[in-house]
Amino acid sequence: METTQILAEEQVSAILDGANIPVGQVRDALHTLGIDHQELVMFGSLTTTRAEKNYKKGLLVFDKSFYSDTHDFELEYEVADFEKGKLIFNRFLEDRKIPQRPTKNKILRFYEAVYKEK
Repeated sequence: METTQILAEEQVSAILDGANIPVGQVRDALHTLGIDHQELVMFGSLTTTRAEKNYKKGLLVFDKSFYSDTHDFELEYEVADFEKGKLIFNRFLEDRKIPQRPTKNKILRFYEAVYKEK
């Protein structure tokens, strides 16, 4: 599950310094899951650098993520029509000889990397 909430720079700094998550989409999502936001503790950090490119009525997304002692890369194709998008993306990968690999969600990869070290 992924939830996005825009934060001001001051809010980010406050959270990293131990403040509670501000009112908004993330706190609401946690509440829906029965998670008390005040019980959360930070156990690491994941940073993603993203580049986007419009491509054949979709959006190619290039992510480079940094966490623990790892940095990895992801390529995604976001489209409105999954079946058409899958065909276009598969052709894109084939033309560039990019292999497809089953991949865990980046947050899960981060979590596993952090807890593997402990």
